Amino acid sequence: MVQIAFISNQRAGGLYRDAHRYITAALQDRFDRIAHSMPEFHYGRFDIRFESTEALMRGNDFSIIEINGIGGEAIDAWDPELPVMETYRRLFAQQRLLFRIGDSNRRRGFKPMGSYKFLAFLVRRAGSFAACRPQTECCGAVASPASIGSPGLH
Repeated sequence: MVQIAFISNQRAGGLYRDAHRYITAALQDRFDRIAHSMPEFHYGRFDIRFESTEALMRGNDFSIIEINGIGGEAIDAWDPELPVMETYRRLFAQQRLLFRIGDSNRRRGFKPMGSYKFLAFLVRRAGSFAACRPQTECCGAVASPASIGSPGLH
């Protein structure tokens, strides 16, 4: 058997590193243009595949594998090299931003989901997660030298 690529996730013990040092104005501009092309997309994380960090920093030669919206957490905060207070600072900053987005959307006329609908959603979602089995071998199509998320308020 030949492993095509390594796919990482928290459930399977993925290791995440802070890659903020690779974010350039060109890269941020590229992801801002992508985010602005999606109606009502105010915050999210882009999971990407790329061959060269240098090309990525120029905003070139990458593929978006997955887009995680407002529910996608800032996985850079789980870098084991970060001090614990920095981890909490980042997670609380993310939550403050999400509450600001929610407040802005309510003022624009959007109504939050009611408690009953939200609980029913969680129950349905928990059932779909129960069907997932832990993987013992990794295979797939995602291979990248770094992981960069591009959260933004639009």
